[in-house]
Amino acid sequence: MRNGKIVFTECTLFDGHNFNSAPDNVVIVDGDRIIDVSAGTYPEKAGEHAINLGGKTLMPGLIDAHFHCNSPSLDVASIDGLFPSHLAQYARTYLEETLNRGFTTVRDAGGADKGLVDAIDTGLIKGPRLFISGKALSQTGGHGDMRKPEPFDVCGCQYKGALTSVVDGVDSVRKVVRTELHNGAHQIKIFVSGGVLSPTDPIWMNQFTDEEIRAAVDEAASPRTDV
Repeated sequence: MRNGKIVFTECTLFDGHNFNSAPDNVVIVDGDRIIDVSAGTYPEKAGEHAINLGGKTLMPGLIDAHFHCNSPSLDVASIDGLFPSHLAQYARTYLEETLNRGFTTVRDAGGADKGLVDAIDTGLIKGPRLFISGKALSQTGGHGDMRKPEPFDVCGCQYKGALTSVVDGVDSVRKVVRTELHNGAHQIKIFVSGGVLSPTDPIWMNQFTDEEIRAAVDEAASPRTDV
């Protein structure tokens, strides 16, 4: 944040309620606070940095509450074949472009990890504030299980992809939720119905039992976060 006050002059304002205003507004920002909004001319003072917007619109930063940094394709299963370093470059591009479009906060709903948060915080990525869920949780055969039907389950392995983890049973749900929170998740994402991108479940299908859902919610409640 620049030291001293920043004064935006000759700007049209959109505050979420009023779509039109005269292009003669003045907005004064001191540190991370907006301290005054007024109309008319403003004489620049020593120590202040004035930016004349020439009638352009000034508005609050946008928030995207359902975002996916690590999702370069609607063919989600294909993303699992990318190396993490390759996938991170997609995430960097999406985050930087999202900030340039006016979004100053995004909530990732599965896939983003603490590395991306740290990269933004340290300035390696010029992106919006990022709130992560880690990997989203899916039951076997649920919306986050991107495997095609398998005639032979050779290893009995549970699926863990770029965006999601498959988990079944109350104890397993508790452990995976605890692990995601330990790894820096700000909130937990679970799939409780079918979806259009997964290969085997109808969209109307209910997923996870009440007990499994309650276990996830209880674990998230301990560090005072959400599911």
